[in-house]
Amino acid sequence: MNTSDLCDENDSALVLPVPLIRYGGVRLLDGRIETARTGDANQVIREVLAGPGENRILVVAGGGTAARYALVGDRLAARALEQGWQGIVVDGLVRDTDALADMPIGVWARGTWPRRGPVDGPGEVGVPVTLEDVTLRSGDRVVCDADGVVVMQTS
Repeated sequence: MNTSDLCDENDSALVLPVPLIRYGGVRLLDGRIETARTGDANQVIREVLAGPGENRILVVAGGGTAARYALVGDRLAARALEQGWQGIVVDGLVRDTDALADMPIGVWARGTWPRRGPVDGPGEVGVPVTLEDVTLRSGDRVVCDADGVVVMQTS
């Protein structure tokens, strides 16, 4: 189901007020999420994507407008594919966008930046993350397409 139809059919649908752009080769994501919060380092993202994806979507609170480094690139997207992840939504930056566009994975992010951040650093998994004024929790449903990102909260 696309985001417009989801909003038309559900008054409880929350539109994420974060300007995210599609970079991956998949045009529509629709599934349950796992959440992660990190700063400039992508260690927690690497750890989560190394585990079974079970067709879930990883939503990362990664610095938003203050992001200074790319958190996801073609190698992490390839790891996510190998482990059965449907996609990655990053409130932050990505890189390797030409490669991402050719990969059968959904990747949405605020923008691009060619430099990656430090590999090691703090992060949390499975915690509620708030992007602008919308709080997402592991298990919520997220739908992403060209019109935006919509969240259906489970609690």
